[in-house]
Formats: sequence, structure tokens, C-alpha cells
Amino acid sequence: MSKRIVIAAGGTGGHIYPAMELGRRLIEEHKIEVVFIAGGLTKNPWFERDKFIHHSICAGQLSGKNPVNLLRGAFQSFKGFQETRGLFKQLNPQLVVGFGSYHSFPVLAAAQFSRIPFLLHEANSFPGRVNRLLSSSAQVTALHFPEASSRLKGKSEVVAMPLWSTFSKDFNRENAIKHYGLDPQKKTVLIFGGSQGARFLNEVCIQAIPKELQVIHLTGSVESVDTVQSYYHRQNIRAIVKCYEKEMAYAWMAADLVIGRSGAGTVAEMIEYAVPGILIPYPHAVDNHQEHNADHVLKAKGAIKLLEKEATIKRLSQEINALLTENRLETMRQALQEYKKKRPLLNLCGLVCKYLNLPTTSTLPH
Repeated sequence: MSKRIVIAAGGTGGHIYPAMELGRRLIEEHKIEVVFIAGGLTKNPWFERDKFIHHSICAGQLSGKNPVNLLRGAFQSFKGFQETRGLFKQLNPQLVVGFGSYHSFPVLAAAQFSRIPFLLHEANSFPGRVNRLLSSSAQVTALHFPEASSRLKGKSEVVAMPLWSTFSKDFNRENAIKHYGLDPQKKTVLIFGGSQGARFLNEVCIQAIPKELQVIHLTGSVESVDTVQSYYHRQNIRAIVKCYEKEMAYAWMAADLVIGRSGAGTVAEMIEYAVPGILIPYPHAVDNHQEHNADHVLKAKGAIKLLEKEATIKRLSQEINALLTENRLETMRQALQEYKKKRPLLNLCGLVCKYLNLPTTSTLPH
């Protein structure tokens, strides 16, 4: 009898992308039936609805001080809990894998109530509220940052982050540069704010880039593409400006330096592709988790951290020029390569198969 699991993931790309990569691998490599259940899937811009069986349920935020909003969030979550219980009776899943955020909470609460075993995936160094609340009941919480375990209850295990962008072994910087039509003799800076974009980065970074660099800039919004492209054109800086890049492997492989936020997905890809960076944590992230993520890469000597209040045009320009003139980029890249050698062999797909009592080859080469 084939195995069936439910993946509970919604919200930002930081939750959705690793969840989709896990789903893809379970389906293609292990012939497991995968069903996504979470709040907001029908409208989520990053979820590829044509590729996965899915059910969108009600979900509401349970944080904040406004009692009306809290009551509304509780009602939506309870409604989603009831919807999920009905789906579980139809699906009878052997396992549920949750990726945090309030979008997944009704699904995980229903799994706990229905006594269906569940795993959690925590991508950030400071765990989110849903995972902190439910970690004591999970079979295990899969972590990307080892330090997150101190803030969780129950069993945890460090695994490699499932990355949505994949590429073949012969894919290299030369291919990526050619893909964008850039100059192979120039250094390339990648600027982006993650799946949600970042207005602050779009406004500040473009004014701090020296003319000897070329740019791949992902704005996160259609409206800002023309404005950003026009600025680079006026400054005579070669730039590829897009709202969004579906094939992020090309952008990462072309980049010598990244300037961006420090969401879990960005940090994981930064380490995987060994691209040094200037990280500017999003200051309004829940529990300030982006600053904790940036600190992790800082310890690995692969990044510079600037708080948003510090990241003036002048300061950012100084940091970029220092990285270029002092030849620190190669040293930082090597530090990230060394860090990669210490990463766990088992990835999330392998951990899921382990709890389904299935053989797995889901490990990573050192």
C-alpha cells in the first residue's frame, strides 16, 4: 500500500519553497502520495497549484493586542481545524509535516487531536510561535540552525534545508553569466529581498552600487521594475532587473556578492551556493528571527550584517568598496565552503522517510 502524507505549509516563500521541494522529492523519488493542506493556498503567489494535490482551509493569526482581531483569528483557526479533521477522515495520512506559521496551525492542531504523528520543520535560528507551541508533541523537529533547539521542547535533529532551486553538475558561473547576457570579466552583485521583495533595498541599494559592478536585481514588485532599471541605465551600470526569478540557481551561480534580507531561505541558498553577502535583516520580522539568522552566517565568516537603521547609502557603499578593494570576497566564499563541509548528511526528505520506515538515499555529498 502506498504511503500518503500531508504537508502543512503556507504563507511566504520561505515556508512554501522548501515544502514544495520536499513534496517533489517524496513524489518523484519515493512514490509517496503528497497532499498540501494550509490556509490561503488558493491565492498564495508562490505555491505551484498545478503540481500538487492541495486543499485550502481557513486560518487566522493568533497574535497581536487587538481583541477583535484575536477573536477573528481564533474563529478562523477553529474553522480550519474542523475542515482539516474532515479531510483527515477522507485521506487517512500516515504522517503530517508542518512548516510553521499560522497558515499551518489548524492542520497541526488537527493532527495532534486525531493522533496522527507529525514532524515539524524550523528554518529559522529563532523558532516561530507555532513550532515552539507544538514541538513537545512532534515526533521530531527538523532544524536548519542547531541553536534553535534550545528554544524548543521535545526531540530535534539538524538537517539540510530543502532548496527549491536545483541545477545539474555541469551548471557553472559561465553558464549563468551567459544566461543573463552579462560580462564574464565583471563581478556581479545579486540584490533581492526574498519572496516578498523589499522596498528599502530597492531604494537604497541602487544608489550604493559602484559602476565597476554589474547587477541582478529582483525587486519583488512589478511596479518598481521600470524605475529601478531606468536608474541603472542612467548610471551606466549593466543590470538585469526583474520582479521575480523562478530559476534562482542562475542568479546565485552568477553572483559574486549578495545584498539582501536574511530570511531562512535566503541564508540557506547563500550557504549552499557559497556567495558572500551583506545581510540587512528585516526589522519587523516576528521575534526578530532575521537578525538571528544573519548572526549565524556572521559566525561562519561569510557575511557582513547591517541593521536597517545603519544601512545608509554611504555606509553600504563603503562596505561594498571595502569588500572589493580588500579582496575579502574570496576569503568569505572559502569560509562558506568550509562551513558547508560541516553540514548534516541527512536532509529533510531522508528524515521523513526514516519516520515512514522507508529506505532512503536522501543524503548530501560532502
